[in-house]
Amino acid sequence: MDLSGTLKTSSTTVSRGPTMVRASFPNAGFWMGLVILTMIIREVTLWQVGRANGRIGDMLLLLVFGLWFGGRCLIGRFAIVKNRLDLAVMIFLMLHVMSILWADNVEEGWFRLLKLLRNGALYILLVDYLSTDFSTRYRRIATCLVITGLLQSLAYMISIGRHGGLAALAVMLQADSLQSNNPALGVVREETGAGLFLQGAASWLPLCMFVGFSIHPSIRSRVLALGNWVLIPVMGALTVLSGTRASMVGLAVGLTIFLPLVVTKMTVKKIVGGGIVVLALIFSAWHFGLYNLVEGRFSHEVLQNDPAILARLDFFQRTLDRFEKSPLLGAGVASIEPDELFIVHNLYLQVLGELGVVGGAIFLWIMALWVLYLVSAQRLASAMRDPWRNRVAISLLGFSIFLFTYFLVGHDLGSGEPWIVMGMASALHNSRPKASLGLGN
Repeated sequence: MDLSGTLKTSSTTVSRGPTMVRASFPNAGFWMGLVILTMIIREVTLWQVGRANGRIGDMLLLLVFGLWFGGRCLIGRFAIVKNRLDLAVMIFLMLHVMSILWADNVEEGWFRLLKLLRNGALYILLVDYLSTDFSTRYRRIATCLVITGLLQSLAYMISIGRHGGLAALAVMLQADSLQSNNPALGVVREETGAGLFLQGAASWLPLCMFVGFSIHPSIRSRVLALGNWVLIPVMGALTVLSGTRASMVGLAVGLTIFLPLVVTKMTVKKIVGGGIVVLALIFSAWHFGLYNLVEGRFSHEVLQNDPAILARLDFFQRTLDRFEKSPLLGAGVASIEPDELFIVHNLYLQVLGELGVVGGAIFLWIMALWVLYLVSAQRLASAMRDPWRNRVAISLLGFSIFLFTYFLVGHDLGSGEPWIVMGMASALHNSRPKASLGLGN
């Protein structure tokens, strides 16, 4: 396949020979890396006026988006839709904005919209930044994510040791049953942020885990490579220690899809070595009591009587009742319960309740394209014998399956993880070699 010539995108130019890449704004690599690095402290508030909070992550993202928009003004190009996934995401966001017209809870609706638009801006920036010179720029973003995973893990381990965390952890690892309102579980969860860092470790650490795996072969330092190999299972163990059932199940499902795809691309030597490592991790998990923690969270007694499960079932029913009243367009953003900001703890039902069948169909369209782009990238990389892109596609697919499972009982679109991996999937699709042959989106 001849890839000679020049491939032009909306904001950059790449040519064969000496690589020339023009970013949308000066020092884009630095600013995008800073956006990712500060996401784990994005809740730190710089100022507050009424209910409006000037959080460090939001302020930085607004600044970088302004730089990006200014760069686009200079080159006279504003297109942000590069493929069908981008189109679906933009329609989904606009439907949320329009739904404020028929929403009952307008005040909370605007609050939710600002979060969604913030994450939409993150998506736009990632797609634009990564679509050209994907290999180099993905490594940079992925490295920043791994660093945040390391910081989050250290903060998590330090915080467990505070305020009785170690004693609570011992109780968790020995309990026959562990309900969500158990004080021991509450201590560990309460301290996951170490007073500063992002407390969403149950979904952030799996993202860093899968991304860390994707860039491992490109780490040239043996010391850093060894550190990365140690960090990956540590992040997995800490995800389990969070005691969040949704993350445990999501991690199991994601790894079930991820590992077979990885094994088929490994040599016999690596399979044997990897098998030994996996057995050692399983033995360690058993020895330190992680098995007891998992069993305690999923015991028959807990699943029947856990207040968190009963509350979620109530949320689901209330959302379905609201959907029945407005099946086509839903109740409007944040209006499933008109008098409060209601999080359903099931993203699929939340979309149906707020945006109806129309919003649900668009969201399924997004998910289908999201998976299709990653699977297509993996198959193309295999056909072209490109292990780097193959590994990236498999890793992103593994975390995507984690999210799709997590969406069932725990996650919404207010945090950045789904938008990050969606943006990476879109950019991976945009940067595929076949793009230079003029194939469709």
